[in-house]
Amino acid sequence: MFANILYRQVVLDRTAEWALAEGADVLVIAEMPRGPMPVMPPGWTPMPQRCLPSHIFVFVREGTVNCRAIGDSRRPGLLFDAPANLQVIGLHTTVPFKVNGLARRKRELAGVAHTAPEGPLLLIGDFNIVPWSDDFELMSSRGFTRLPIGAQSTWLSSSPALGLPIDHALVRGDLEASARPGPWMGSDHRPLFVQISLLD
Repeated sequence: MFANILYRQVVLDRTAEWALAEGADVLVIAEMPRGPMPVMPPGWTPMPQRCLPSHIFVFVREGTVNCRAIGDSRRPGLLFDAPANLQVIGLHTTVPFKVNGLARRKRELAGVAHTAPEGPLLLIGDFNIVPWSDDFELMSSRGFTRLPIGAQSTWLSSSPALGLPIDHALVRGDLEASARPGPWMGSDHRPLFVQISLLD
């Protein structure tokens, strides 16, 4: 599961509890609260995995994960091994309205697309991009398929007329997967819950 929690501890608490209730094994977080490392609710490892300079944090139900930064050196994704031999990349790209934001976002997406390892893979995160953008075609050209979530937004508002679907889950390789947005937790983003089964 992925969630952009808007730097809020209360949103992390709600999201972690909801993810646990939904049976999530992995929780990928963007915009972690600043300051001292937050305390996770029972059921999750108390300390997240992080590989600098990535802005992504990973919590697991038990054990640890091996991770490394991948893609653009200024704002890379986080590649790690999830249960059942699945590789996952968590990504949070630059917002487009920052200085040079569009160019930076494009570079960050390209960096991950061109360096992603072979094999079954989930790419999940806050891409700050709508699925009908031209930049999204790059991901398709590298073999990624976006998991549909219907006419639902993940940012700003639950109304498709006001909100936008900018949080995404993309897959590549022999697997079956589905995605759905979770409830509003107090962030400006909804969490994204993904279920995956690897095919033999």
